[in-house]
Amino acid sequence: DLVNTQGTPLRLDVQAPVKVEHPAGVVRVTATISGGLPPARVVQMIHRIESRTALSTIPTLTIRSDGSNRTFSLTVQAFYRMPGGTPEP
Repeated sequence: DLVNTQGTPLRLDVQAPVKVEHPAGVVRVTATISGGLPPARVVQMIHRIESRTALSTIPTLTIRSDGSNRTFSLTVQAFYRMPGGTPEP
């Protein structure tokens, strides 16, 4: 949904979920979004990612803007508790 609402074609590459060792019952999903957007629109996308309820990090962000050439690449890691996962103390 986040990618489809930008009004321009963006590339989305999602990796398979990976179980994290700690805490138990949590998986990490890594996705890379890339394409051509003005820097201000990329910042708006970051704000939308940050406002989601799932814990998310952005380990990699590249924005290039030199005149009419505006590209970005954004890697997002989101963490989700699996149903039946038990929280650790």
